[in-house]
Order: sequence, then C-alpha cells, then structure tokens
Amino acid sequence: MVKTFLLMLGGPGAGKGTQCERIEKYLTNCVHISTGDLLRAEIKNQTEIGKKVEEVIKKGELVSDSIICEMVNEFIKNSKADTILFDGYPRALSQYHSLLEQAKGIRIVVINLEIPDNILVQRIVSRGKTSGRADDNETAAANRLKVYHSQHDEMINAVKSGEYFVVDSLGNIDEVFEEIKKILAWLYSIVIIHSLCLVIMIKY
Repeated sequence: MVKTFLLMLGGPGAGKGTQCERIEKYLTNCVHISTGDLLRAEIKNQTEIGKKVEEVIKKGELVSDSIICEMVNEFIKNSKADTILFDGYPRALSQYHSLLEQAKGIRIVVINLEIPDNILVQRIVSRGKTSGRADDNETAAANRLKVYHSQHDEMINAVKSGEYFVVDSLGNIDEVFEEIKKILAWLYSIVIIHSLCLVIMIKY
C-alpha cells in the first residue's frame, strides 16, 4: 500500500530525472514515475494518445491535464510501492488537485529543484545534442519555460502549505543529491518515529 507521494519539482533541465533515479535506488520499495516517459512510450507505440500528443510535444507545449491525470491515476491504482516518486508532476494546480483526490491517507512531500532560467535553457540545449528529443532545442526550451512558469507559481503556492523543501540545483549531481539525502533522512526518520509511537500506543 502506498504511504508517501514524493513530488520532485523543478523546471525542464533542472535535473529531476537524474535525481529521481538516485532517490529510487536510495529508498526502500520506491517507484519512479515520469509522465514524460509515459507519454513518449505512447508515442513510440503509436497509440491513440500517442498520436494526439506527438505534435504537441514537438512544439514544446504541455499535454492536456485530462490525459496526464488519467495516466497517473491508473499508475497509482496499480502500484504496490511504499513511495511513489513523481518526476515533474504535478505541473499545474488542476493536476495537484487530481493527485489530492488519490492521496487520502497518503503523505505528500515536495522537493523543488530551483535554478535560473538561463541555465535551464543551456542545459536543455546541451542535452539535445545526445538525447534525440525533438523538444531539446533553444526555441522549444524557451517556450516550455514560458508555459511552465505560467502554471508553476500558482501550483507551488498551493503545495507550500504542506511538507515543502527547496534545493539549489546549480551544484553538480553529487552535491545536489547530498542535499536531497539530508531531507530524506529527516523525513523518513520522522516516519519511523511516528510508526514506533503508534506501536507503543496500540500495545499499551
């Protein structure tokens, strides 16, 4: 049964995917979900959804919330992990509200990787030289950041009311992960203590 939703947020190129891969290995019974990977799989398999979103992604635009939420909710229902690690999801307030509907009795923790936009564009363009992704170019990157910011601020204000942490993502991969590990160590020590308290209360 899922106990925690761990949301890894940050702009395109902030390093969410790289850090999520490390977190998935670091935590016990944790599964990593990337909506981008799910969508690209749909495109590769030329499913009905894949055909609809292929041109949208090439332009650097965001896929409709209804499609994204449908895929994510299905993933949650089928997951047996203790922690689901969301890579760049939710991106908008409507997606966050959809996630809340699935999170009854589940802890939500947010880690936001912050980095200046000009550095994000540089990273995306550099990544495009090897990734082969149609949206890893300067024009698409600038458009993605514009769309991202138009929805991001409102959503961040909503998640700040809960367990919300900010990590400076300007450092190298190892440095950023060390900061994330400090947060995870604190978070999961709290979970262990809380569980022990419940056991003691039940026993005595």
